[in-house]
Amino acid sequence: MIGAAPVRRVAARGLAAAGTGHRAGMARQLSIRARALLPPRRPDHAQCARVKAGLTSLVSALAITLASGGPVHGDVVHPWSAGVGEPQKAHAQALLDQGNARFLEHEYAGALASYQQALAAWNHPAIRVNIVRCLVQLDRPVEASDMLQAALAFGAEPLQDTVYDEALGYRKLLASLVGALEVTCTQPGVTVSLDGQVLTACPAAVRRTVAAGPHQLVGVAPGWLTRTFDVSVFGGSHAAVAMTLRRLSDVAVVSHRWPQWIPWVVLGGGVAIAGIGTMLDLRASSDMAGYERAIAHDCPTLACPPAMVDDGLRARAVLENRIATGIVVTGAAAAGLGITLLYMNRGRTIYPPDGDPRAPRVVQLEVSPRRGGAIVGLSAAF
Repeated sequence: MIGAAPVRRVAARGLAAAGTGHRAGMARQLSIRARALLPPRRPDHAQCARVKAGLTSLVSALAITLASGGPVHGDVVHPWSAGVGEPQKAHAQALLDQGNARFLEHEYAGALASYQQALAAWNHPAIRVNIVRCLVQLDRPVEASDMLQAALAFGAEPLQDTVYDEALGYRKLLASLVGALEVTCTQPGVTVSLDGQVLTACPAAVRRTVAAGPHQLVGVAPGWLTRTFDVSVFGGSHAAVAMTLRRLSDVAVVSHRWPQWIPWVVLGGGVAIAGIGTMLDLRASSDMAGYERAIAHDCPTLACPPAMVDDGLRARAVLENRIATGIVVTGAAAAGLGITLLYMNRGRTIYPPDGDPRAPRVVQLEVSPRRGGAIVGLSAAF
């Protein structure tokens, strides 16, 4: 078989002697327990050295070959072996051995690279199981789940019994770590992104395996209102989202800082006050002119004695002028304020959330699953 990994064993089936007409026999199996999913324990270096030494001698003694899924009778060719020559198998086996050695040294990234090269040489389900082991160790459950589905595409036949049982255990484990997300969209020109990465161009119907937890879908298109969906996917379940956008022209709303009548009332009031002040100033000018005409009539040549002049008319004219000046200044200031308010209150085009200007402002409780528990969040839109 192919193996190294939270591994049940690294083993092989050898070819029987020629003349039997079919493959027979099975190489002795080496069982290696990595306990990758359990809390680490303090290693016993002496024991590790003995295990490695025994493994090295056994691997050297065994001519490890890839299992083809059991005995092959006659000319039966399995799908995973069709078109694969002996040189390719030998190359795959060499890369597999290299990956096994790296896996035993806990070099999971290096082992993954070797297994992937082996898979490129020979697309065998057992090699995929080895890749699953590495991906689990590297905490990449989504990739591990997709790879495991491909490894089990032909059922148990291409795998040894213990490897098949192990693959089923991985499937159960990964089912709690991943979920499915279905996205449908029918509007041409819309691009949908998942967690910042382009998912698909519409129209389309897409199903993706994703890690359990919160995810974000964003739909964008020129001339359309961008829409965002926050989706929580639970392990072993699936979520469905229908992405629909609305045209900007359909959802645009002209908003003002204050009711539109307020700046106009302030401006109008300022102009009215300034007008009253102007009228009072004209009356003050008229009173002052009457006072000057009386002086000219009563004292054409000589200065008039105080008793002969009605000084009250002049005092009233001065007072009216001062009041008029204050009123005009106040009115002008109010009119200026009204103009400023008109500028500040100019219309602004806004696009309400989800494209619905009547959407209620609600408080939402969100639960996001996490390994070993969940995160509860409270969000509000105002």
